[in-house]
Amino acid sequence: MGVYGGHMGRSLSRFSILVGSAAVVALLAGCATTVPGPAVIAQPPAAAPGVTPPAGDFLAGLEQAVANELSAINATQTDNTPPEALIELNALNSESSLLQAETFASLVNTGVNQITKREHLINALVADVSGATYLRGVEINRTTLSNTLLTRLNGVTSQLQAQGSSVSSASLIDVLRTVILTIGPSTRVFGLIEPMIHLAVAGGEELNAANLLEGQYQTLERKVNLNHHDPNYGQEMARLQNLASDIATVRGAASAQVEAVLALTPAGYPGNKATILSARAQLTQLRAPLGPLSTAVGDVNEIGTLLSLRVA
Repeated sequence: MGVYGGHMGRSLSRFSILVGSAAVVALLAGCATTVPGPAVIAQPPAAAPGVTPPAGDFLAGLEQAVANELSAINATQTDNTPPEALIELNALNSESSLLQAETFASLVNTGVNQITKREHLINALVADVSGATYLRGVEINRTTLSNTLLTRLNGVTSQLQAQGSSVSSASLIDVLRTVILTIGPSTRVFGLIEPMIHLAVAGGEELNAANLLEGQYQTLERKVNLNHHDPNYGQEMARLQNLASDIATVRGAASAQVEAVLALTPAGYPGNKATILSARAQLTQLRAPLGPLSTAVGDVNEIGTLLSLRVA
């Protein structure tokens, strides 16, 4: 069965109850065959009334039935019994095997939970990126930022799905433990991917603002140059130069910080936390009250005011 349901989703401790029941002998007796092939569980024969087998005969019959069942499974190459069934049968033999089976099931649940919560976060980040439609008009290294971020997120999703398959197919505790221990370090969804996407979206928003300011700059420049003899022409040109400088500053700084966070990898953790903190500080500065985005908006408004004072 898959990792998300079936045998692995049920408690294995029920076998400790079955061991204490005489019905187990009848159930497993139908499986006791030396002919290789899939196990067939027969209907239990009607028990003779008032006959209780001695305890020694019960244990001997149970052990023999389990031994025969395991022998049939091991000898059949085409048997489609899931690996957890073998663990459950082994659990009938000893308390330590039962504990191992319960540990295995617990590890599977742990792996599923670790993967699921990361998949939920990735899905939320995909929704954030898809909802920020302006990212489609922002380019980083000649690729739209929207496509770059969605490609990165889809890659993490594929990685988590592969790890889920490994959890589902693992039949040994050591193998399963190794897979689970690598889920966090190999993806860094919480310590890297989440802040990376948020910072990239913030940088994309500032780059989009720079594009809008560029459009306003071009419009204002044409209006200013219509009359070189206007008394306010010098002030208007000075404001235009400041506006152009602020736009260039925003584009250079935002692009650099977005590229920096996108270059980070799980292998660089925790050292790459410094880059994340630096990028956040730089992007915050761009939109601060005295930052270039704010002063650029002030220049646009001031130029508009100066133009309105021109004599028609």
